Amino acid sequence: MAKLAFKPELLFADNARLPAIKSWLMETVWTRSRYQDSEPDQFLRGGEEAVYGLEELIATGAQEIWGELAAESRSAPAIKTWLGLDAPLPLPQPCAAVVFDGLSLREFPLMLKLAEDSGFRVKSAGVVATCLPTETMDFVEQRVLGVRLGPSQLPGRTELAEHNVEAFYLEHPTSRYSPTAGRSVLLWSTYPDRLFADDAARTEALFANFHRNYIPTIWKNSVQTIPRGLPIVVTSDHGYIFLGASFETTRASEAPSRHLG
Repeated sequence: MAKLAFKPELLFADNARLPAIKSWLMETVWTRSRYQDSEPDQFLRGGEEAVYGLEELIATGAQEIWGELAAESRSAPAIKTWLGLDAPLPLPQPCAAVVFDGLSLREFPLMLKLAEDSGFRVKSAGVVATCLPTETMDFVEQRVLGVRLGPSQLPGRTELAEHNVEAFYLEHPTSRYSPTAGRSVLLWSTYPDRLFADDAARTEALFANFHRNYIPTIWKNSVQTIPRGLPIVVTSDHGYIFLGASFETTRASEAPSRHLG
């Protein structure tokens, strides 16, 4: 896995650490070419090992990165801005935002493939380097509505209706919704979050099954059902780490949530 390893010297260049990490994640680790040339379990294992190696480097000699991440978090793009929730009237043109709860950069190549197969034109694709918010309710408060609540409570909120936004909570992979013409759409899918609830199930086999079955299904029932003509942002509130055999002893006590990949 040496060809995937992050170059340690890049952690010591002022004002260049985060750009270097983002570039490495998107152009070396979680790339479409590596995804297309590998079986899902190999793609996962190689990438996880590379990312874990970088996390070890940061933990032992470059912890100031976490401060830089916190600073960048405060200026990161937000769903509320995309939907016009923090903009003055008149209301912006309708658009759509889809949140796949728990989706990570590992799924980025598949997202691009599904978009391509669906006939969408991808205007931009990228990663935001942040470490905050750390929980779903924090994400809703800081990036969506300004109120601390769970995503299942988004439908029917007055704050959304006042800005011509209609929210839907998709609880199952096959959940469907009926949008109202002329309104912005906020879709929140509970997947893949629900698949990762069991630590013991968070394996390469789950990852492969998720890619072959779950993601195409939730994509079909969410992104592909958005009314034609609405610009769409597809994002996530956080990602998960996998607990493969070689990581169990060092990560068993960690919260199964956010990391660099």
